[in-house]
Amino acid sequence: MSHALLERAHLLARAGSPSAGTLSFDFDGVVMDHSSGWQDGDLYGAPIPGAVEELQRRIAGGWSVVIQTARDPRFHDEVAAWIRRHTGLETVVSARRHTYWSGSTVLVTNVKPGALSYVDDNAIRFDLAAGGWQTALAGLPFARAEVLAPGVRP
Repeated sequence: MSHALLERAHLLARAGSPSAGTLSFDFDGVVMDHSSGWQDGDLYGAPIPGAVEELQRRIAGGWSVVIQTARDPRFHDEVAAWIRRHTGLETVVSARRHTYWSGSTVLVTNVKPGALSYVDDNAIRFDLAAGGWQTALAGLPFARAEVLAPGVRP
């Protein structure tokens, strides 16, 4: 655990926050390999190296785990089955808004409950001390059309 993440864990625990014991992981690209892109919702990918062991260790260590996915809720049962098949962990599927999640059952959802951290392969770190909004999206044109224009290369 990074020093900053450990500090945040201590801060949330001292404050009595229920999110102090929860870790949230994105499914595609973090838990399951998604390098071949979207395949009509099929779960074709293998586990990302280390993902299975990390999820198992965190649950065994008393952490609550949430697997978030942007997939349509009709695919959530398949995501939960994939997790059970590869990790042996108990899962539950819910599209209901959970303010917090706790326990040894892995929650599969498309909503974001409170957590110590959110691990995502597509995240942009927002850091007010490092420039906030001035740096968060630096380099991205204001006009979407500039990115989508034919022939535009980085």
